[in-house]
Amino acid sequence: MNPLQVKLSLKGGMSILQNHYQGLIYVKLKMIYSRNISIEDREALEIFYRKAYPQRKDIKKYLDSTLFSLPLSQIKDSLIICDDDKIIGVNLCISTKAMINNEEYDIVWSYDTLVLPDYRTTDAGTFYRRVLV
Repeated sequence: MNPLQVKLSLKGGMSILQNHYQGLIYVKLKMIYSRNISIEDREALEIFYRKAYPQRKDIKKYLDSTLFSLPLSQIKDSLIICDDDKIIGVNLCISTKAMINNEEYDIVWSYDTLVLPDYRTTDAGTFYRRVLV
């Protein structure tokens, strides 16, 4: 007999999975959270990008040329959104310099900001707003 699984969404990106199996009920808390990117996220990012951008042909090459070829100090502001251990959203950032009216400024260039479609009805996107504002 397969368990019946019910998902209840809670404020703040948490959800409760209630599994009903032969009269027994057990609860597993799931947490959607954000954190800064690290080099160890390379494989998980490739998986995320295959889902998010199926039209991109060479995702590994893209990530290497736009993100992982840079020093960590330049990508430290990049943010990933996770559901347990899988990446469900990104906001990649590169710290750089810009010339505006002949004055040099430190800026953060944000790109590839995306939450996977299945998570767009959750609070996952609000993590970007909290960090970027």
